[in-house]
Amino acid sequence: MRARHVLITGGTVATVLLLLGTDPDGGRATGLGLLGLVSGMVAVAVAHLARRGLFDYIDLQRYAEKARESPVGAGLVFVGVCLVLSALLGLFGKARTQVPP
Repeated sequence: MRARHVLITGGTVATVLLLLGTDPDGGRATGLGLLGLVSGMVAVAVAHLARRGLFDYIDLQRYAEKARESPVGAGLVFVGVCLVLSALLGLFGKARTQVPP
């Protein structure tokens, strides 16, 4: 385990404990905040899997190696994949709409 992983993990644990310790409603707000964070991470994971399913024929490692020779073509493919990922994440963001009472 690298030093940065220890710092990131320790800092995360310390922050969550500090939030739990100072939470006036017994951890409910902290839990909801963590749930929102985890749901965002799940959305990124599902968007990544959807991108891999849509473009299973694109080997990004090969394009990264090809970028050393000519960065324009590989860069265009990478920008295109990033646009698809942002569009997929935008779909996940729109799914959380609230209906007024």
